[in-house]
Amino acid sequence: MSKSSADPLKIVAGGFSSAGIKEQNQDAFAVKVTKGIELETKGHVAVIADGVSSANYAAQASQMSVCHFIEEYLATPNSWSVSKSASKIIAALNSWLYSRTQTCTSNQQEQQWFSTFSAIILKGTQAKLFHIGDCQIVKINNDGYQVLTKQHSTPSGILNRALGAANHVKVDFATTEIENDDIFFLSCDGVYDFIHKKEVKKIITQSDSLEAASQQICKSAQANGSPDNLTCLL
Repeated sequence: MSKSSADPLKIVAGGFSSAGIKEQNQDAFAVKVTKGIELETKGHVAVIADGVSSANYAAQASQMSVCHFIEEYLATPNSWSVSKSASKIIAALNSWLYSRTQTCTSNQQEQQWFSTFSAIILKGTQAKLFHIGDCQIVKINNDGYQVLTKQHSTPSGILNRALGAANHVKVDFATTEIENDDIFFLSCDGVYDFIHKKEVKKIITQSDSLEAASQQICKSAQANGSPDNLTCLL
């Protein structure tokens, strides 16, 4: 990404997602590159979600989370701050997903719309992060490889925070400054747990595009033994 004091924030994005060795891909990601007044008031938006594999509506929950968040965030009043807009949308999204647990499927099973959720909003000279679960957001630049989020899981690896799992959800908020040529790396645990940061940086440097880099990062994670869905967004 690049920005001067006189120019609007410009970004390039590329992502990749696949089921990996699993039968179904329960991950989702989306990016909205804005311009004009929308860029000035809302900024660029990137979201990744990983449906909780034990939930029977995991794939639907992750897709709903990324699409609904971006659509509704951009529709909030321009007078609202980024944090206020995002917080209200996340709360409403969580309430809707949680309400689905009151609905049964045709065979009387409870619907479970559970998903992790990590979003980054780039506006002006700052990036604001909103994080629930065990996806990861990393900032890569000349200063190194900085993990900006933490996993919401037990020491044994059991997820203990997700959208839709409770009536109210706690969201981790963070803000980081944006510099020219910063790269933000969003990924699910099926990727970042199976690839070293040196390999990530090498792939990005050697790739022709961020989309190609994302695809290669996912392929490398699978080759390294990942048993999970694979999603990467740069």
